[in-house]
Amino acid sequence: MTLEIDPFQLPYVLFNDLNSLPNCAGIYFALDSESIIHYIGKAENLNKRWKTHHRKFELQIVSQKYPVKITYLVWSKDDLDSAERYFIQQYQPLMNQTKVKYSEIIPSEITLKKLLRTIAKKIVVVGQIKPLSNELTIIYVKYDSSDTTAKGAAAIIRKFKAENKDKCLKIKWQKYGEIWFAESPRIGSREQKTQARIRRAYNNHWKIYCNGVIIDITPEDHEFKSLKEHSITWRLAGIKTQAIVSDDFLYFKNNTYIHFIDQFDKMISIKEFYEITPVERDYDPIPLFWKNWKE
Repeated sequence: MTLEIDPFQLPYVLFNDLNSLPNCAGIYFALDSESIIHYIGKAENLNKRWKTHHRKFELQIVSQKYPVKITYLVWSKDDLDSAERYFIQQYQPLMNQTKVKYSEIIPSEITLKKLLRTIAKKIVVVGQIKPLSNELTIIYVKYDSSDTTAKGAAAIIRKFKAENKDKCLKIKWQKYGEIWFAESPRIGSREQKTQARIRRAYNNHWKIYCNGVIIDITPEDHEFKSLKEHSITWRLAGIKTQAIVSDDFLYFKNNTYIHFIDQFDKMISIKEFYEITPVERDYDPIPLFWKNWKE
């Protein structure tokens, strides 16, 4: 068998949209954004094969850094075995030559859902940026930074990150921006400790990566209550939380109550600010691959 087929030019679906694979027989190729072929396989039904694929967990980890897509070639059921052998021999994908890693690592979406359950009432989803190419979808979230206690969102996320640093879920932190006070109290005084708690609660910018989506979390203090009042019940990774949609989104954005653009570090550009759109009312942007996982 000799075939001149370029796997990178075939029809494809993104790894976070596997349900869009066709219900037909074929050969499939798992490729990443760096043009690496990780796995080649066959299926009498491509859609059904990927609902329980044994390499899904490993490819999910790859996709967090280098977005994965599945390209496919429609093929006759009678000739699937020989076609699969031919393409594996031609491209020598790494995962076809290694044993499946049944890791004790918990899938990232399971860890994310655990975090979201603890902060769901302390955050509001305020918008999104959908990619036009291989970039990841970004979901923008505001947390209530006025709560400086151990039960506030900032303290909970900080503690969760420290306790789950060995987990598959990728959580990145960086400074968001200082809060300036009119006076500098004496070191060790009650007022100085209060200011320190306020700064710790506010000066946080987290990015959480899960299943091809980035959750961008930043603080909101003065307008958080108003955000909550104008939000609706919404689901993120299957967890009930709150979100701003349609007209309310435009109201807050046009009145700049939501500080998308940080005045100190310019972490979000002017271009990104204008690209942010409201989330869809009944659409959860994070695909769930492990619905039957038992925690």
